[in-house]
Amino acid sequence: MKEVLKKYRNNTCSEKEWDEAVGLLQGEYGEQPLNDQMLAHWNSEAASHIKQGDEQRFKQILENVYEATEVGHNMPIIKKIAFHRLLRVAAVLTLPLLIALSVLWLRPAEDKTVLLSELVAPAGEQKQITLSDGTKVWLNAASKLTFPISFKGLNERQVHLIGEGYFEVAKNDSQAFIVKTDGQIGVRVTGTAYNISAYADERFVKVALREGSIDLIENKQGQYETLSALVPGDVACFDKHTSVLDQYHQDDVEQFGGWKDGKMVFEDEPLAGVLRRMARRYDVDYRIDDSSLVAYRISGTFVNKTLEDFLQVLAVSSELSYEISPADSCAENFSAKRMVNFKSLK
Repeated sequence: MKEVLKKYRNNTCSEKEWDEAVGLLQGEYGEQPLNDQMLAHWNSEAASHIKQGDEQRFKQILENVYEATEVGHNMPIIKKIAFHRLLRVAAVLTLPLLIALSVLWLRPAEDKTVLLSELVAPAGEQKQITLSDGTKVWLNAASKLTFPISFKGLNERQVHLIGEGYFEVAKNDSQAFIVKTDGQIGVRVTGTAYNISAYADERFVKVALREGSIDLIENKQGQYETLSALVPGDVACFDKHTSVLDQYHQDDVEQFGGWKDGKMVFEDEPLAGVLRRMARRYDVDYRIDDSSLVAYRISGTFVNKTLEDFLQVLAVSSELSYEISPADSCAENFSAKRMVNFKSLK
């Protein structure tokens, strides 16, 4: 079994060897041989990838794997996995072990089934990951990235973004890297560094290029076509309501990617947009008692500020006051957030 797993990972496993392996995993030998093989793989990976092969941790992971796949209940091979169930496994598995365990779900490459995982950055948090091709991704608060566990054998390196992400794409001229969003717009590159913001509650999808070159692509009846090409310093703003693209050049694009370094940069931005970013960054809700406040425009750079520090600076620079209400701890409303109430000083 060990050799078959190695061959499968290297894409050299024959059809006969595959069938024998599947028979062992599902057949009369039961769960124990599979447990033994995965435990051996876990410990071998531990020697080179983690500090210690913890058998207790392995058993817990194995229970999660069985729960997600139902292998332990004599179920047939599952071709597709619900993302939210896989996440509980992917969160603790090393990549090599996860690839080895993929025999539970995937036939060889000719089936074109792709094992996907997700990285989620909740409101108030940021996440960073290096994908299997070496591409580095930073996720801003309230964002989610869906990506293949491996890009091997795929025509394109395709990922899906909800929210905001900063990408440093590993160069591969023969395998383009494509970021798709829930809207019409995506980005296609072979190797570059750029920021893309595509929050569902924002009217504009914004792309800012730091280095390299990218193609802005548009979804037209299921097919992506090149909408525009960007060079370093270019910023593209696509209006999701009107499908109008505004593209311009500026020397400093720090305001679009500075968030990953703890910065919030605003340049003559309406207060409404500033507060939406505040809500995601600090995981709070807000209420504006005076609608005239939304006409304020804010400029400034905030570096590693707490919510209280951010609000104090905002109040000093604007004609407004604020009050922070604690989260509602009632049992029926346990997920409520802190509320920031804004009032005009006029």
